[in-house]
Amino acid sequence: MLVLFTLMRLTVAFGLQNIWLAHLAAIGETVCYICAFSLLLPRLRPWRRWLLGGFLAFAALDSLVLEGLTQLNSYTIALESFLGILLVLLYFEQEIRHLAPTNTHRRPLLIAGTGIVLYLAGTVAIYLGSNTFLQTDDGVGMSLLYSINSMLLLVLAAFFTRAFWLSCRIPASELQVIR
Repeated sequence: MLVLFTLMRLTVAFGLQNIWLAHLAAIGETVCYICAFSLLLPRLRPWRRWLLGGFLAFAALDSLVLEGLTQLNSYTIALESFLGILLVLLYFEQEIRHLAPTNTHRRPLLIAGTGIVLYLAGTVAIYLGSNTFLQTDDGVGMSLLYSINSMLLLVLAAFFTRAFWLSCRIPASELQVIR
């Protein structure tokens, strides 16, 4: 997140358009989600290559043909949100089947997954509406959308911080999922 923020600030400082960074960020986040959750979900491992290939092909189609590089890739972001929420829900379902309910507050990925769902559910609506503001050059509307997005990003960072803090305090033997 910090690297993306720094790159975006640098492009603005040099007077360059930084929408292409948003394209790369959406693709990078989704690839991270698919890779991370496929490590934890044995049922997903055989499908990982297909998911990655299909998503990358769709993202390329969206960025190059459907919306182009001058608009935010809202279709890719919508697919990212759908896949991210689906992967988190599959992980939640696995955890519910294999854990006693008293241990759920000690599972870092459950906490991080909650943050991911909140962030993706909120940002999909923001990004789907942002191309209208870009086309009409409405700076106030874009500022409002990005302020809301910043708040959602802060919530996500708080959940990630809590998850990382919790993972440092729990022995590695307790972090493994029983299958």
